Amino acid sequence: MLLPSLCVNLRLKREVFFLNKQLFFLMICVIYDMMLEQIQKCFQLEKVLYTKHAKDEMEIEEFGEILEYEVCEVVLTGKVIENYPGDEPYPSCLIYGKTNVDRPVHVVCAYSEDDEITIIITVYQPDPDRWIDFERRKE
Repeated sequence: MLLPSLCVNLRLKREVFFLNKQLFFLMICVIYDMMLEQIQKCFQLEKVLYTKHAKDEMEIEEFGEILEYEVCEVVLTGKVIENYPGDEPYPSCLIYGKTNVDRPVHVVCAYSEDDEITIIITVYQPDPDRWIDFERRKE
């Protein structure tokens, strides 16, 4: 009767794996929620650094210039839609949100724990031809 006990063991291993996978996903979500909270806190404390690239992109945005107060509106009310944990020198994320006048904007930014500052890497208005509801990339 080795077969039934083997099936039970495999089923248990599969369930443990599934639970571990869910726990891992939950932990990642919590970590990125914490990152978003830190980024938002930096905006509230005005501890934000814009890269030259971000400033240039904001100025020449094809759908019209994006202003710093609009970036702030987006970050304070937006949500993380993509994470880039391998980015150097800091992990970064893509935040999607809308301005007070309902303009969709994407902000790629990073949080420096050492300096307790948010770095804005780039900012743009997403092209609806390349995004589904501005939250998921089209294939």
